[in-house]
Amino acid sequence: MSLTRLCCKCSLHWYVQITVFFTVLKTGQDTFEFEDIPEQDTGASNPLDEFDPNEFEEELSPLGELHQGDNEEATNEETTGPGGAGETNDQGESGNSDERPLSPAVEEPPPPESTTNSRTHATASYTRQEVDAIHQATVVEDVRLAQQYIHLLKNARIDDARHHPLSATARDRLRNPPTSRVNLKEEQALRISLSFILGNPTDAQYARECRTIEKEIEGLKCLSKAQVEDELAKLTGVEAMRSDMCPGTCVAFTGPLDELEKCPKCGEERYEPRKSVKDALVPRRTFITMPLAFQIQALWRHVDSATRMRWRDTITEHIRNQLRDGDKSVLDQFDDITKGHDYLRAFDEGKIQSGDTVLMFSIDGAQLYACKQSDCWIYIWVLFDQSPDHRYKKQYVLPGAVIPGPNKPKNLDSFLFPGLFHLAAVQNEGLVIFDGLENRLRTTYLYLFVVVADGPGMAFITGLVGHHGKYGCRLYCGFPGRHPPQKPHYYPALKKPRGYDVDGCMHPSIHAEDLPRAGSGNYHDNLEHVAGASDLTSYRNLRLETGIVKPTIFLGLPRTLPIPKLFGSDIMHIAALNVGDLFIPLWRGKFTHHRTDDPDQWKWAVFADKELWDQHGDIVRLLATFLPGSFDRPPRDIAKKLNSGYKAWEWLLYLYGLGPALYFGILPDPYYTNFCRLVRGIRLLSQHSISAEQVQEARTQLNSFADEFEKIYVERLPERLHFVRPWLHAVTHLAREVVRKGPPLCASQWTMERTIGDLGREIRSHTHPYANLANRAVHRARVNAIKVLYPELDADNEDSQSNDKLPAASRDVGDGYIILARVERYLRPVVPLETRAISSALREHGFIVQGIPSLQRRARLRLPNGQIARSAWKEATMTKGVRQSRNVKIMMPHSTEPSYAEVRYYFIAKINDVTMGFAMVSLYGRPDVQLRDKSLNNIHACRYHGDTALRVINVKTIQSVVAMVPHKFPNHNEILHFAMEKPGLDVAVFGALEDLISSQSLHTDSN
Repeated sequence: MSLTRLCCKCSLHWYVQITVFFTVLKTGQDTFEFEDIPEQDTGASNPLDEFDPNEFEEELSPLGELHQGDNEEATNEETTGPGGAGETNDQGESGNSDERPLSPAVEEPPPPESTTNSRTHATASYTRQEVDAIHQATVVEDVRLAQQYIHLLKNARIDDARHHPLSATARDRLRNPPTSRVNLKEEQALRISLSFILGNPTDAQYARECRTIEKEIEGLKCLSKAQVEDELAKLTGVEAMRSDMCPGTCVAFTGPLDELEKCPKCGEERYEPRKSVKDALVPRRTFITMPLAFQIQALWRHVDSATRMRWRDTITEHIRNQLRDGDKSVLDQFDDITKGHDYLRAFDEGKIQSGDTVLMFSIDGAQLYACKQSDCWIYIWVLFDQSPDHRYKKQYVLPGAVIPGPNKPKNLDSFLFPGLFHLAAVQNEGLVIFDGLENRLRTTYLYLFVVVADGPGMAFITGLVGHHGKYGCRLYCGFPGRHPPQKPHYYPALKKPRGYDVDGCMHPSIHAEDLPRAGSGNYHDNLEHVAGASDLTSYRNLRLETGIVKPTIFLGLPRTLPIPKLFGSDIMHIAALNVGDLFIPLWRGKFTHHRTDDPDQWKWAVFADKELWDQHGDIVRLLATFLPGSFDRPPRDIAKKLNSGYKAWEWLLYLYGLGPALYFGILPDPYYTNFCRLVRGIRLLSQHSISAEQVQEARTQLNSFADEFEKIYVERLPERLHFVRPWLHAVTHLAREVVRKGPPLCASQWTMERTIGDLGREIRSHTHPYANLANRAVHRARVNAIKVLYPELDADNEDSQSNDKLPAASRDVGDGYIILARVERYLRPVVPLETRAISSALREHGFIVQGIPSLQRRARLRLPNGQIARSAWKEATMTKGVRQSRNVKIMMPHSTEPSYAEVRYYFIAKINDVTMGFAMVSLYGRPDVQLRDKSLNNIHACRYHGDTALRVINVKTIQSVVAMVPHKFPNHNEILHFAMEKPGLDVAVFGALEDLISSQSLHTDSN
């Protein structure tokens, strides 16, 4: 094929040739009126217009100061006892009921346990009943105990051997870290043994690999697995701390409990019986904590890792320079915590400085086996000093501790104490590191920026009442709940029910827009009152009226955001778990209800029809093939798999990806519109980068959703107060959370979820799973450290990958785009429709095509975001059941809105010695306006035009791999394909799309 370049000044013809390279490639979820509330103006200005980096405003019009949203683990029963006016059983949800005194005549038994296993992810937390029981058992002495833990943390020192059980060598290492590394090139046996151990082999696999290499290298003698583990500990300096605990997991014998010989909760003996008084005391059970500081020292020691640890400093300097120059546009886009007001204020006040280490603490429960009680607790640390594309990867997530089960801790503070004492000691004295970038010893200070957990866990670490307390907001906004008559549990209902007269719950109705700001509950004064309670009665009264159970142990840490701003929300549990646990039982008519509230009369209970529900589940199953593999696990048949545990990621793809389209025409208005408000808000807030305008839109949609939910579902009926789940309050805080702390994904539990899954898969001893899990966590901490100290050992180290390590036939076409194999063996003439597409595209570059082009097709493209976009040519040769990955979102030059296309194949053109990548695509039509508007911009359903819409595009216009799911919408005569993006990737926002995109034209990249 030849191309002729047109020259307007002469008749010279320049010829270029399309060249193709061979490549081999690997492939990398009636109407209702408010009675007494005037309508609110939802118009809004830019929330950052008044931002001053040196003087933060307490109110940011119209968002105000951003507040954190709370978490919730809610599981609803699907049935009620005969004639029972049951409360919803939020299995897995925290909630101290703050019970009002009830007479025996009206006291009812607790609601039945849920028959639905709605715990939809790998974690297992406290149930609502367990939280209630522990909080109701709290006495004044427990408040004193919490104060003792806090006092010990405030005075923590590295040399305190009693509470900081490290070896003398380890303690010295905190002040005098190594300034050099062992030269592994001179230690062949150690180097080879370490490289084997990084692959996480079994004992047999390790021995087999050693025997094989020893046969190949004469004189080589590999270290035993035990020896290499010892060397791993020495090289990294990661030493574990072991602490005694109650055999029943009630408490850990730490801090003020460290001298007890019996559990103060259950009376179990701490030590094994001794045959002689001369015998050493042997604890019956222990748990392991991985000290944070040694892992941080390793991250600063190598020049490459130290450079990565400077990312936060670099970004912060850039932001502050722009703000000093009066350019506030830098804060128009929230893409990390560094754009949040909490971080910028802390930096401005000198609480965070350059060279410091900024942390996130994340804790959650894990159920190791689905078929038996096997709970345990794990916490981790995430470092905000590294860029988002590094910090959440397994290699850079730092294990904190494993708290074994199967019972749940009754005093979580006692288990957190060893790790927090270590942190407090290092915060008080500073951590000496060897900075590999500056090649010198210096001191870094550790700053705890955010603490996250699921709802039940958050109730314990914050020291606040659970979700069913009167003041149950995790952000401590001070908004009181309401409880049904003669029922103890409070619910965060905005609207006062009709005919409702309950003491302490008669506060006026309010719009979600007018909810108080985070921290409006006057936390510190209220805590002082609770801590000063003289007897149990006054304590319980104060607990009810303040929402505080005890002081949080995190008050003992010297370098954190102020309490309660330290505690963050968790969009994972709210969006992925709690939403489905409410709506699916409601729509199926299975939600707990009062005996006078007949579900057969619920207008929204469309899936009460079992046949329709089963058909819906089957559709969900069948659509899995249209979801790309990069979307991870697709949602299963929800009608069949709901009771066996729907996973968090499945919920996310089902509700926010498939939901708007599959519910269209089935869920009646206004319930469909209400759901779409939620979807729109969550989609916007689930992005890695969120504009200020999107923050405001999300806030408007979520506030409207919360108001409207009570209007159309609760209808101001006292017997439906329990419909108002705590997460409905939490979502009203999420948008403000963005302004304060950056995108919710930055501090979500997805990282914790993945860590639990990774460690759980490494368990090899099912006889002693908890001990094995703890050992795997210690091993993980050491392996992570050795990988950053010796990156040459890590064969999977992406940072050391270079283009010359790519498969021979792959071609890097720049900016993170790599065209991969497979490749046709021979040049192939293109068909006429393809010829026209190629001619049109290359004409944009100043070339005309002479004759029939011939080229070699290529199969796949790796995008800068890591996704692999395949092609129709590739997928046509794949086996049955392939998940389509050939549809992409593209951003054409000069366009402000994205469009969608099916990739037929890729090819490479070398034009004037510049290698460029192109894709032959079939453009989808513009989204259906009616569906887009009806779904509040959630459904982008397009017509597929096939060969009539062939275009050639530069591969750099491809933004992401998307699903284009075929669906027959009600009242539409043809099948449309609706776009579905992987959660976490930017949402395609369409405005007046019909005026901006023409399916009959193509613009190509001019580069």
